[in-house]
Amino acid sequence: MNLYLPSEVKWSRAGGEVKIVQETTYPESETSTFTLTTPTAGKFALKFRVPGWSSGMTIKVNGADASAEIKPGTWAVINRPWQSGDKVEVRIPLRLRYQPVDEAHPNRVAVVRGPVVLVQDAAVHEAIHALPANDEELNTWLVPTDRRGDPPAAFRMKPPDGTTVGALFQPFYAMPEVNSYRMYFDRDKLPYILW
Repeated sequence: MNLYLPSEVKWSRAGGEVKIVQETTYPESETSTFTLTTPTAGKFALKFRVPGWSSGMTIKVNGADASAEIKPGTWAVINRPWQSGDKVEVRIPLRLRYQPVDEAHPNRVAVVRGPVVLVQDAAVHEAIHALPANDEELNTWLVPTDRRGDPPAAFRMKPPDGTTVGALFQPFYAMPEVNSYRMYFDRDKLPYILW
């Protein structure tokens, strides 16, 4: 399994056709569920891509730990007897992190959640606030929105000093085409004051 998105795959093997259906809202949620259908039970390997940026990925088969080696940047292999109706649940924690543009500019960063770059709405008339010092603080300061109408997987910045920040962080793919946004931030030059 290479891509974590709603999908279906079929292939033929000696025991008949195998079908796997993947149900997920990844990357908005952390979990993908795979349901296997096969006319006859049989042993074969299923391989799941472990993203290089991931940490703490888990795989369960029918609710129990799959006991697979899960190492970022590799494939987790589950080689076992399968039967129709078996379910595999893959959970990839979607922690926020900074991603530098390149090695020459380590302080010019994007805010990333799992595989998705988050952008900040630039149409809000306010200062561009300083960002947290590290990934751990980033996961504390950015909290999921709870307003009706906000896009899925959107976040508001809530600094510990109680400062109000109106500009929303949301997945790049969810930003309307006509809206202006900020994708990269120079952490060593923030905050920017409007006047």
